Amino acid sequence: MSAIDEYRSFQGTAGFVLFSGISGLNGIDAKEVFFAVRDEVLDGIDYLTPGARYRSKHLCGDVLWSILATRGLHSAIGICVSFLVKHGVVPLVCVTPVHLPNKLYSLKAPIR
Repeated sequence: MSAIDEYRSFQGTAGFVLFSGISGLNGIDAKEVFFAVRDEVLDGIDYLTPGARYRSKHLCGDVLWSILATRGLHSAIGICVSFLVKHGVVPLVCVTPVHLPNKLYSLKAPIR
């Protein structure tokens, strides 16, 4: 699936309404946030340690995290990362129980 198709798919999710609202309140285009987070997570995959657990902050990198420096935008990043994981865009799995808000992610186990 292309990046634009992933974004269109994201637009059809319940999380997108909150994500786009937070982005808009901060004067940032939701599409720009989505592509920035997507690109950073994909670029960092090769540097992750199997079995380690990562927060959205670590997956999107220090630079992007500091640019999108409000608590609301950090939540928006988390919503975006959650979508990327749930829809198989990135080879990660959520290792946190569903009812907890602050998710942790780990690399998927390799298929043998």
